[in-house]
Amino acid sequence: MKKSDISFRHLLNELVKMKRGISDTIRRNGYVKFPNDFIFFGYGKNNELNDKFLCYTPNLKKITKLEKSDIVIVSGVGATNPPTMGTMSEILKLLDLQKKTHIYLHFIVNDLGSINARNISVEKVLNLAEQYVNFMKKLGFDEKYGEIVTHNDLDHQRIFSLVARVVGLSDFNNNTEVTDETYDRLELRGRDFPVLVDHVFTATDVLYPIIKYKKRGVVVVSGLDEFYHANIGGIALERMKKDKDLKNLIPQNVQVGAIYSRIIRGIYPYFKQSKSIPSSSVNLGQSEQQIKKRIMNCKEEDEGMILEMIELSSPWDREKILDAKNKYKNRRMKNNEWREIKKAYLSEVLRFKEMWDSSAVNEKDVRVLLFHK
Repeated sequence: MKKSDISFRHLLNELVKMKRGISDTIRRNGYVKFPNDFIFFGYGKNNELNDKFLCYTPNLKKITKLEKSDIVIVSGVGATNPPTMGTMSEILKLLDLQKKTHIYLHFIVNDLGSINARNISVEKVLNLAEQYVNFMKKLGFDEKYGEIVTHNDLDHQRIFSLVARVVGLSDFNNNTEVTDETYDRLELRGRDFPVLVDHVFTATDVLYPIIKYKKRGVVVVSGLDEFYHANIGGIALERMKKDKDLKNLIPQNVQVGAIYSRIIRGIYPYFKQSKSIPSSSVNLGQSEQQIKKRIMNCKEEDEGMILEMIELSSPWDREKILDAKNKYKNRRMKNNEWREIKKAYLSEVLRFKEMWDSSAVNEKDVRVLLFHK
């Protein structure tokens, strides 16, 4: 059997496991599935939640009873590679949520965590982090209702030390990402201890607004494959409440909840579009010709992925997306209409690529990036 055949078989097995893992995660944690009638400060009344999200933690309804000023949305991106369309789907949902609710958005560009989590150049990660910050602003991040931060922040390091004090190895063994097996097999993840360091970084992301800004309601927004961020943050929070030296840092009746997004599938047979696996995705670091080929000339098994990209990572309104879904269903009889939809979507992706490329900075060395000198 060829090595490529073995790899393909592994991917198919992992695809089955990951789909099962998603269902198990929802059931085991008691998450509430969409569609339903839940509305988050007006967000969802036009089906934004039902259309673009998968499930949420049951305590989210308690969080909605707090004042807006007591609530913060927490999310972020790993600065490992250019954004895939899966990454773009998360970013666009967050910006839409911020715009429609005016709830404070704490957006983290994971730089120091990423250099531990992945086998990747430190210099590359730190330069990409600056590019992501610029890109978010170009896309319309409203700094009146949020902030973009990196891990290279003194307050983050202080809170990191407090979180590290209260978590243990078993916490991370019981909360793993569903793609870990794939990343390990492809030798993309960092070594065991650095990966744990990254997990502490992400738990710190969750608790940062609670400890620094005294927020009483944290809503983590991410793909369900990254559910462990909120879980580990919640575990650390409960332990801090019981620590006589730390409990005074925690506001009364604080809650950590989460809304989990629908995940865009990867190019067959990958489970999702991963920034770490170029062959799994359409991403903004590819050439225009590569992007065009993957959208316009994809295989039949990937046409559904293109529809998911249109649904979740386009700026189109609901009416236009419903039209795209209808053209997709009828593509075998009216293929030209579906191709026109894909052509229009390709233009949107290339517009995002232009914004991404123009967000790049002149490359700096590690010392300059770390110490801002």
